[in-house]
Amino acid sequence: MCLFTNPSELCNHSECVRYYFSQSSNSANNSSIIANINALVQQQSIALNDLVRKNNTLNQKLDSLTQTINGKTQIPQTTPEEQFSLEGIFRWISSGRAFSLFVTLIGDFPEVIYKEKGFHLQVNISDSNGSTVILPSTFTFIIALFTMENPPKLLKSNISGKKILRGTSEAIPEANGIIHFRNVVINEVTSHYPNDSFCLVILCPSLSHIKPLATSGISVRARKHHR
Repeated sequence: MCLFTNPSELCNHSECVRYYFSQSSNSANNSSIIANINALVQQQSIALNDLVRKNNTLNQKLDSLTQTINGKTQIPQTTPEEQFSLEGIFRWISSGRAFSLFVTLIGDFPEVIYKEKGFHLQVNISDSNGSTVILPSTFTFIIALFTMENPPKLLKSNISGKKILRGTSEAIPEANGIIHFRNVVINEVTSHYPNDSFCLVILCPSLSHIKPLATSGISVRARKHHR
């Protein structure tokens, strides 16, 4: 093909020969570059697929490891602070709260307590060093009676439906700091209840920083009748 005369006929012009030779070389070079690019794209695609496969395998192993750890490790649950209630006094005492003052017994409990026979208890309020703390008489301290079982149950009435605590079940601090329960009367014997005993608790419901006094193992017997 000639560039100067008839394009469809063959010629030996040096210009035509050089032109078509250069075109042929460029075409060959372009084909080679395209082939190289295709090969590079294929290699990158294979490498990318391999990376995705390895990543999926790693994620599966991590998921399996996480499930194993969660199955063996118990995550501690946060327990909300126990609010005061007379029925839940023992949970409230043991809830981890810090007490700055304490109800302290003065003297001893009576060796023998009889049903419907009054006895005297006296307590005061002390700090962590055992020193007496004088409280104003505006605060009322009470006595509560519980069963000796788990969990303890608050006793309000005896087996006959009458009040189980009578007499002095409430008292206020006196000028010297002593709180006197001068005539405490328990209106039931312990033999009708679990473990044949009671737990007696003295507390001030309005002062949460004072730790109540809990005395367990109290036995109440029937009164002796003299002939």
